[in-house]
Amino acid sequence: MFPSFSPRVLSAGTVAVFCGGLSCLMLDTVVPVFRIHNGAGSGLGVLLLLFSVVLMDVIRLDPSPHHTWASLLKQYIWLKKGYIRACLTPSYRPILRDAMHHQRTVLKSILKKGSGTAYGRDNAFDSVTCLEEFRCQQGLTSHENYDMYIQRMIHGEPDVMFPGQPDYFTLTSGTSSGKSKLYPRQMACNLQMFTIYNIHTRRELLNIPNVGKLKFWLDVRTPPSVTKSPSGVRQGPASGAGSFVCRFRPSPDAAYEIRQEHASLYVHALFGLTCKDVTLLSTLTAPTALNFFRLIETQWEAMCGDIERGSISECRGLGEDLRHKLQKHLTADARRAGELRRIFKEGFHNIGPRVWPCLSVLHTASSGAYIPAANILRRKYIIDVPITSSRHVASEGLYGINMDIRDQTKTEYTILPEQVFYEFIHELDVDQVNPQSLLAHEVVPGQSYEMVITNWSGLYRYRTGDIIRVTSFTGQAPNYVLQQRRGDGYDKYPEFMFTEAVLKASRAWTSGTMLNYMAAGNIIVEELTGELSTTAHVYVFIELIGDGALTDREKDTIDASLQDTQDRYKRFRSSGNYAPAAVIQVKPGTFEEVKQIHMKLNPDLYAQQFKYPKFIKHKDVVACLLSHRVRSPS
Repeated sequence: MFPSFSPRVLSAGTVAVFCGGLSCLMLDTVVPVFRIHNGAGSGLGVLLLLFSVVLMDVIRLDPSPHHTWASLLKQYIWLKKGYIRACLTPSYRPILRDAMHHQRTVLKSILKKGSGTAYGRDNAFDSVTCLEEFRCQQGLTSHENYDMYIQRMIHGEPDVMFPGQPDYFTLTSGTSSGKSKLYPRQMACNLQMFTIYNIHTRRELLNIPNVGKLKFWLDVRTPPSVTKSPSGVRQGPASGAGSFVCRFRPSPDAAYEIRQEHASLYVHALFGLTCKDVTLLSTLTAPTALNFFRLIETQWEAMCGDIERGSISECRGLGEDLRHKLQKHLTADARRAGELRRIFKEGFHNIGPRVWPCLSVLHTASSGAYIPAANILRRKYIIDVPITSSRHVASEGLYGINMDIRDQTKTEYTILPEQVFYEFIHELDVDQVNPQSLLAHEVVPGQSYEMVITNWSGLYRYRTGDIIRVTSFTGQAPNYVLQQRRGDGYDKYPEFMFTEAVLKASRAWTSGTMLNYMAAGNIIVEELTGELSTTAHVYVFIELIGDGALTDREKDTIDASLQDTQDRYKRFRSSGNYAPAAVIQVKPGTFEEVKQIHMKLNPDLYAQQFKYPKFIKHKDVVACLLSHRVRSPS
């Protein structure tokens, strides 16, 4: 794949350069007759000595033999620039200590900037003099409040929700509603504002063992479809607006042109496996990482054959033009292919660090709806490798940042008090028409809230729909974990508590490992089957990894777990108001069909942004699940 690069050659070169520099200095100083005119010998000696110091530093960073001299130099310069920027950028912890001052300041600045916009004039922002007036005058908002303004921006009108015009329209996944929503953004402006947080994230990553060495990062990414609005502005998922492109990755540039997910994962896995020295694996979400490892598990023989021959076999979704472009970067390596075959034949338990001994972290979104996929990764594929998420981000903007991504006991985010103005609605009040909100310093650890934001992108007191649980404070700034989306629940049971109960039950199963679950109320199922019941209950659809079949006793553990974890559910079961949960196992591959149904329902949906809705409301999805049921053994 890459021309051979030998650290031994580098070590020998370092010794030679150091000796050469020392000789120049000695000759210039001790033997005057050899002095070069105007002290050039001394200057050359100093230069050679400095160069030898750099080479020694390169050796200290344990360069991969897969590097070329050019790629080695690029990565070394990138690393040093990153460390220098990190040293020169001030910490934002002092901002967190005085969060309320910064909250009032940022709100004042946002309102001043927005007062000259169409939305600002319609809502009389120029008359607002303080935080309290703003909360009284401006009601809570949702996407519907901005729809007509967004339509004006789509057709090119400037100064509508923020000064100037957008440079990108972000599309939501639309998993819950079935339709994507558009949000105008000024991405260039946002990148400048959040520079301090981006530098912090990079500094935290580089402090993870091995990640800051001169090895490779495996960046697994499928490019989304990006179109243009009527006024010519790009629109697509937030990930399509532009993101960090790693220069030291095994995958060639052509790999990031593949838009079909299966082909993209195959190619990234293929080139990733050719390089043993991978320290960081990056995916957009934990389900993408899980699909990545499952694809390796099912296609490893074809991949080993490709590596041995140095040619890419026929791959579903990969066009011939791209295949030929990619093959130019694939060199036959029978030794690596043989090594991989021996590893794969031993099984896939903890396979990540076995094929990449230096792998130190999986960087991906792993909270909320992605928890089941992250749990499978931890239990099977990367047991010894931490999973970390650096930020809480959505189509509307950046909400929070993980201040300590190296702490794998939790994935907590912290608010950004000098960039976004926050309010919080207690979880008990989220269904009210006009609920009361709390300021950032007024929330209570252990309590759950819906996050409300006012930001530079023209959203004012906007209900994000994200339910978070406050865990602690850093100064006056709350730290929190992401739980679920507002409205995700069965009856009055929140999705995150339902998920907790299902995961608890699944840990005791011996028939197989749960891939994921979806649930539905009995009414929607009975409309399809015609089998009516007199008591309300929930259907839980389970897909396992592999061909195992759940026993009836294992299925019963879900209802027992729901009763153990939720007192209200237990009371309803005891009183006879609820019947036991009906658990239906579906065939392997069923959830992928569900995903394809959602993709057809919403053409704007980006595959790697897809989240399985835990509580199903669409009949086509329920019908698909029912048609793929597995009969359990007695």
